[in-house]
Amino acid sequence: MLRGIRRWALATLTPARIETALTEMVGAPVRARLRRTESSSRRRPLSGALAVTLSPAFGMSGSDDVDAFRVEVEAALAVACVAGALRRPVPLMGEPRSTPWLAGAFAAIVVAALRRAHAGMVFRVTRVETAVPEGDDTWWSERDAAGVTWTVIVGDDAFLARIAIPRARMAIAPDPPWTSGALRSLGAVPLTLPLVAAAWHATPTDIGALRSGDVLIPEAWSATPSSDGTWTGELTLAAPLASHGVRARIGADGAVVLGGELEAWGDSSHDSRGEERAETMIEPDDTDDETSVLIAGIGAVPVVVRVEVGEATLAARDWAALDRGDVIPLGRRLGDRVLLRIGGVPVARGELVDIEGEVGVRIAERFADDDRTVRR
Repeated sequence: MLRGIRRWALATLTPARIETALTEMVGAPVRARLRRTESSSRRRPLSGALAVTLSPAFGMSGSDDVDAFRVEVEAALAVACVAGALRRPVPLMGEPRSTPWLAGAFAAIVVAALRRAHAGMVFRVTRVETAVPEGDDTWWSERDAAGVTWTVIVGDDAFLARIAIPRARMAIAPDPPWTSGALRSLGAVPLTLPLVAAAWHATPTDIGALRSGDVLIPEAWSATPSSDGTWTGELTLAAPLASHGVRARIGADGAVVLGGELEAWGDSSHDSRGEERAETMIEPDDTDDETSVLIAGIGAVPVVVRVEVGEATLAARDWAALDRGDVIPLGRRLGDRVLLRIGGVPVARGELVDIEGEVGVRIAERFADDDRTVRR
């Protein structure tokens, strides 16, 4: 749930900018600290809360019920924000009560802060509620909402606030963009990228029967081994589940130099062999049932087969600092022991062999289903 809320927030709101905008508007430092996440069935009441429902003018789904989100706050927080915006002292009184004018003034502050924090985005208020009954969960239940509660500190005083989002809206929120800045922010976290020497499309039928001792011959090698066990040519740095990567060149000295060009393994739907196989495999004989047809169909689904000859491990900030032509340090020399990865999953370890002038991979070890931790 927290991941979905975070994706929604990154696509809709920028908390740091909102803090800055509110600080400028109320004339006191405003900070928000995550307290807990909640669902409609386990929502804790906010005493004397008022609620403001907002919606982006140009939502992702086109439906206010889906795109809308609700801000619920203690009445005392609304009083502090309104008093600060008016540059007046907070009234000295007991527990404040939510009133229509207070809710309306607070809604205006929320909209103004959102517009300051998100240039180019327009938010509108669709509903304002005063003194929401503690047991009233109609808005939450109708939208199957989830929420996150914050401790909001205004000056030296702390208050509770909550943002509620329909789960349907969280489901369509895009993943946050991945940038060099985001990579640098990981600092010293080590990240490992495999070095791919060959990649091609095959079907489960092609590779499902591989056993120890069998030889697999790739369609083409981008880098090839020499007689002394070294590699030369082009490699591809690619994450395990990726269908593309970045090219690098390895020289006779074993140095891997970043190239920068994108290498993609293409759309397997145009593989004529796969199409022919699909046409024949889905035709069951008289003894097959519907499950057999399904299994036959799965046998024709193309997957990416990769031969990996090593890996490069660097701190996240060092990956972010690389540029075309930089040398990528390797933990060990590339050898003739390789890893076979199919559909993103490591399935076997092999050794290079020469088969009538072609370089192939002899399967030396198949991994068990519960043993996918691979050490080269």
